[in-house]
Amino acid sequence: MEIKEYYMGLPYDLSGSRSKNRFRAELLWGLDKILDILQSEKEFVAIFDYKCDFEIHYDNELEFYQIKTRKNGKNFTFKELTKKETENSQGSILGKLYVLNKDGDANIKLALVSNGPWNDIDNIVVGENKFENLSDRKKEEIKQVLQDEIGVESVNLSGMYYIYTMINLANPKNEVFGKLTSNFQILMNSEPDKPNALYNLIYSEIEDKACYEFSISNYEELCEKKGITREDFLKMMKYHAHDSKTGIKEAEQYIDAMTNLRNRKLYKKALSKLVSDIPKSLMLKEIEKEIVKYLDEAEELGELEETIEVLIDNFHASFPIEYNNAEKIVFYVIVVNKYVEGAYDEEFDN
Repeated sequence: MEIKEYYMGLPYDLSGSRSKNRFRAELLWGLDKILDILQSEKEFVAIFDYKCDFEIHYDNELEFYQIKTRKNGKNFTFKELTKKETENSQGSILGKLYVLNKDGDANIKLALVSNGPWNDIDNIVVGENKFENLSDRKKEEIKQVLQDEIGVESVNLSGMYYIYTMINLANPKNEVFGKLTSNFQILMNSEPDKPNALYNLIYSEIEDKACYEFSISNYEELCEKKGITREDFLKMMKYHAHDSKTGIKEAEQYIDAMTNLRNRKLYKKALSKLVSDIPKSLMLKEIEKEIVKYLDEAEELGELEETIEVLIDNFHASFPIEYNNAEKIVFYVIVVNKYVEGAYDEEFDN
């Protein structure tokens, strides 16, 4: 059985409801993990809140991460990890994790992540601690619990890990923000133009993916609706690279030159929305391609305002209904300025 087919047959996340703070911690820990993986050249899809809290999918490998926050970094005990969390819970913490690989596939990694240590791990280290390194007695106890709970004849602990993290899971934003900024410099060889806008864009994207709750019929749809790829992530970073040709600064200048204060406020709001939407909207990307094609084929291009009027006539009806007039015009300003700066010379195949 292919690993994608196996994955689609797994049960959905059994962790139940969670607090807003815990959900936020899961997203930010996932972002932190993505930043680590980006340092390699491996292609991946990161999935948020589907079969597990956070997942990484490679070509023929799966990694599942269940994230548990502990107030003040309190220790976990064996009993807490192996009993049902509540009377209505569908399994223990370890049981709900192990069911994702109850056949012991060597290409599947299972990890419990916490800011609190586990009492039964001697000499616990920050980072990954293999279950295989537990005492023989404790391993046998875990195997027996999982056999009884899941109903399997044997248990393979070789792919299970306890990840002890020093990230402040109660308030992880500052640490993740700092890591995002430093990793950006390494990956893009540039300073982020607007670090806060970059962080907000990425967090908004992963939150949207995590909160998607409509039915999903196949693996490809899963990756589209719930996943973020390496390419997706680097595109968002590239859009905020210093000196990149994004048309944003020119759009800001266009808006700042407006004398009508009400319009200036309206257009600034429109720009803010587009800065978030453009890097991740397939619809806007298609409209952008069509505009670039139109500009390439135009016999003559006039001043900016004249060009905008022409684009209004030809493309206003192409936008989804949720985009207002100001947002459409600011989009034209961005695209035209990118076009003039040569940003599309290699981006699109015209």
